[in-house]
Formats: sequence, structure tokens, C-alpha cells
Amino acid sequence: MIEIVKTTEELQENLKVIKQILERIIAVGEVVEINPRTHRVRVKLKGRQNVITDYLPVLVPMSYKDKVYALPKVGDTVLCVFLPYGIEDGFVLGSFYTLNDEKPANDENIHVVEFEDGTRIEYSP
Repeated sequence: MIEIVKTTEELQENLKVIKQILERIIAVGEVVEINPRTHRVRVKLKGRQNVITDYLPVLVPMSYKDKVYALPKVGDTVLCVFLPYGIEDGFVLGSFYTLNDEKPANDENIHVVEFEDGTRIEYSP
């Protein structure tokens, strides 16, 4: 059954609760440690008194028969998602470019991997 909000105060309280839930589930942070053996990283969460997580698994596009191994570097900004009961159980969804980051390409028709040492792999279908 759908509950109808009767007052502005009730609506504001409901929105406050929703915001608190989302803030517990989704967070942006900075990688502070890497464990290459387990493919996990520790993340300092921004906006949460700079709390540092336990080691979180980093999502990859494939891990069964075909496999991808790629970890963010210490200092990378990452997006994390957590199960609703705390930051003990979560995942790093990946890194993302900020507006200030230099991107290796600006063409939606190519795929680029560029490494710190200058090595560049580019594919254009």
C-alpha cells in the first residue's frame, strides 16, 4: 500500500532519511593502499571524516574464463558502493576522470590505454 505524505515536514523528513541511506551506500574516495595479490584496495572516503576502508575488491569487466587484471593507483579517485549496513562490505566500482584530469583521447570511436611510462595502446574499430 502506498503511504501518502500529508505535510511538508513529513516529506522533508522522508527526504532526509533517503539522503542518509544513499550517503551510507555510495562514496567517493582516494586509493591509499593496494594489495595486488587479492586485487583489492583501501580507500580514504571523502566527506566521512576521511575514514579509511578495509581492503575492498575492485570490479573488473571479466573474471571467469576471460579475465581482466587492472588496479587503480594510489592517489586515484574512485567510486565505492557499500552494502547498507556499513563500510566493511563494499566494492570499488572504478576510477573516473575529474574535470581537471587530462584524458588520453576525446573521440568516442576509439579505445585507449595509456601508461605512466608513455606506452599507449589504441584501438579504433
